Amino acid sequence: MVVLSMITKDTVERIGDKFFRLVLRSTLQVPYKSIILIDDSKNNATRQIIREFSRNYSKEVIISSTEELRGIKSRGFARQMAIDLFLLNFSDDWLFFLDDDCIMKYGWWNEASRYIGQQDVGIIWCINWDLMPERKVLLSKLNIDYETDLINQFLIRGGTHDTLLRREALKELNERNIRIPPELHILEDAYLFHSIRCLGYRFAVLKTGVIHLNINAIDANVSKIHELLYLYTLYKYGIKAITIEHTLWKNTMSILRSLIVVPLNTYAAIIGNRTGAFTGVVARVRSRIRLKIIALKFLYKLGNPPKDICEKILT
Repeated sequence: MVVLSMITKDTVERIGDKFFRLVLRSTLQVPYKSIILIDDSKNNATRQIIREFSRNYSKEVIISSTEELRGIKSRGFARQMAIDLFLLNFSDDWLFFLDDDCIMKYGWWNEASRYIGQQDVGIIWCINWDLMPERKVLLSKLNIDYETDLINQFLIRGGTHDTLLRREALKELNERNIRIPPELHILEDAYLFHSIRCLGYRFAVLKTGVIHLNINAIDANVSKIHELLYLYTLYKYGIKAITIEHTLWKNTMSILRSLIVVPLNTYAAIIGNRTGAFTGVVARVRSRIRLKIIALKFLYKLGNPPKDICEKILT
């Protein structure tokens, strides 16, 4: 019925073997017999844990890496590779992507299984609840509902933290030669989500979800070059903005809102009693303001993006 797939890189070094084993054990509520692992780690630690888990629970496993094909190191290329292996080697109805830092909550499969038999549903996505409280505290101070914000982010940029994809939808994308662009290292989940949506499939958003470690949610040290590449990709594929004018207004308002965030985050750090939290939130706010200012300078040079990502994908 389901094939599990994980895209990994230096998992053990990044989150620890104990947490990763908890992630794997949480998947046992899902009726799957096979695992597709695309692993670009610098050592075999992640692969060894997957092999041990597969032996202990009688799972078939296919392990590969992007280097074994074309050497393109991006999540977009790795995820497309997993899709290709799924379509080529298995006949199961669903491909299940799970991030290596997400522990599935009890009842995940019970909720997801309600949609398995609905033929017009191509995507089943469950909310990725943060393990750390900073985002929830911050949003509450801004009078933004935490759950609603997580869902809205998914509607814009998709998500593959814990996502089931119907085989027929993936097969149709393959027949149309619609593939995840290799350059999409970060936004490959958005391209995949919107590709299936543009084919006419419905998507289901479930509340049980996963506990997401998400230790690198916002990197305050991202270079301007990386920010510009991210921004370029975002608008090139029409993932977010409708027009440049709309985006400029939104970014300006976001900068003003970010200036208000600093004292609110300070208060949240104090009441949360988290070591180093103040330094972290200030760095994150500065990073976000810097990105918005770069956007104001950069967008007019891009030209208007496609008004709908379906325009880009299907033509």
